[in-house]
Amino acid sequence: MKLAEVATKGAWRVYAGFTTRAGGFSNGPYHAFNLGYHTGDDPAVVTRNRQLLADYLGVTPVSMEQVHGATIRSATQQDAVRTPHGDIAETDGLILDLTESGSAIAAAVMVADCVPLLLVSTAYPRGAVVHVGRKGLLAGIAPKAVRTLGGPEGLEAFIGPSIAGADYEVPAAMRDAAAALIPEAACITRWGTPGIDVPGGLAAQLRRAGVTSIHRDGRSTFQDPAFYSYRRSAQTGRFAGVLALYPAPPGAPTHPVRHAE
Repeated sequence: MKLAEVATKGAWRVYAGFTTRAGGFSNGPYHAFNLGYHTGDDPAVVTRNRQLLADYLGVTPVSMEQVHGATIRSATQQDAVRTPHGDIAETDGLILDLTESGSAIAAAVMVADCVPLLLVSTAYPRGAVVHVGRKGLLAGIAPKAVRTLGGPEGLEAFIGPSIAGADYEVPAAMRDAAAALIPEAACITRWGTPGIDVPGGLAAQLRRAGVTSIHRDGRSTFQDPAFYSYRRSAQTGRFAGVLALYPAPPGAPTHPVRHAE
């Protein structure tokens, strides 16, 4: 697990980062820090892994039942439909607002090739976690999240590890359909076949939405065994992009930023 402090603004603190496979209790193809209940892993083990993350953060992250749509909800929405495990149902983006929550709040986006996008405001104590796969990219969920946060001013975007365009082979017609909406998303794979560059297309989409501070991780989940990849192995777990907002002081974690490799 790797969480790095990305902003401190007097009255609040922001922690953001991306987990890896290291540090958990899962076995077999889910080894070791699987955070996804829907993967076939033992639910009790996934619960233990999620508790590790909650203990690290000092607050339990709100998670989503992601459906490759463009629905964005508040992480504190009390009337939201929940899955049996407590995740907010049929949602692909969560807005965090420290003023609205009144106390420390965190949210997580689960992925295994799709892009975990974290949006952080440096002007106000709020942000978002967004699930951006091919469908979400083309549906415009990222610009929608920017608008929901009040616009691009003061926003920083963190594009996490995901499958690279060079590793994401698709039919030519699918590539061309993506290119018609986001030209930067079209690419050629390392095998010389049509591909879609989701993180590249997302970066371009964010720039057009007015976001000027964009940090891109660049690691390909398909190539890097530190991350789960559905394309590499259909029976696999999920890692997470995590965003947490804390009053400061006294709500921020007292432990140093840690790296679990």
